[in-house]
Amino acid sequence: MATNTKINDFKINELTEEQYKEAKANNELNEDELYLTTDDSISGGLDGGISLLDVYPIGSIYISVNDINPSKYFGGTWERFANGRCLVGVDTTQEEFNTIGKTGGSKYLQAHTHNLKGSSGTGGKAETVPYGATSTGSDMWAIESFGTGNSGNLQPYITVCIWKRIS
Repeated sequence: MATNTKINDFKINELTEEQYKEAKANNELNEDELYLTTDDSISGGLDGGISLLDVYPIGSIYISVNDINPSKYFGGTWERFANGRCLVGVDTTQEEFNTIGKTGGSKYLQAHTHNLKGSSGTGGKAETVPYGATSTGSDMWAIESFGTGNSGNLQPYITVCIWKRIS
């Protein structure tokens, strides 16, 4: 086959798996033709081919905006993956992201304290204390009203269906 052959130059043959095996055994396959078999594999020419499951080996992720289990299209066994989570690439240089399958994070703003430096009220002026703050001494105040556990802390997002092939 010439290297400049376009896909529309191919003839596509639909055969049963048995018909394909018989044609291959009898050297009746043409290297310029594709053979689509009923077991959902695509075979090219004389060298055999790959099945759709070969494209998605065990451990592969399939992402779609259709809520249909990919086993309907590809076969195999698939389960939902990363429900309600964002995907992050493994980075072995960062402890949080150094292991495949590791989970972490929270969509809730975590409770935390902000310390503010202010005036001590010299020269007859009243001391100014930020609203909701408690004095920690030495002109410092702590505000502890952040992160009650129900404050939103989400990045902009769009939801998709994510599936992982398990067998």
